[in-house]
Amino acid sequence: MLFTYAFVIGVVSLAMSLIAAAITVRKPEGNKDMKKVAEAIREGSRAYLHRQGKVIAAFAIVLAILFLVLKDGWLIDVAFLTGAFTSYLTAYLGMSVAVRANSRTANMAERGVEKA
Repeated sequence: MLFTYAFVIGVVSLAMSLIAAAITVRKPEGNKDMKKVAEAIREGSRAYLHRQGKVIAAFAIVLAILFLVLKDGWLIDVAFLTGAFTSYLTAYLGMSVAVRANSRTANMAERGVEKA
């Protein structure tokens, strides 16, 4: 029963996140200078996430190998690697939306605080 509640809450949370992201991305990105700054931020965030992905992957592989010596180690590996992957995916998606929101928020702020 608890699993069902957690699953439903997770699905509702994902749906709300997708709606918020869709609303954000539909806003205008701004003028040429804002777009230039936004692209530089996007490039930096991609480089950061790429590096972070390498570190997480190396760490996860080492731990996965160590977990194999435990009783039911393969089950622990599946749970751990699933968690590592979904954690990285969440970071990637969150960073992607946040970076896209930066220039759009700045653009809307030029029209007034209420719109931003």
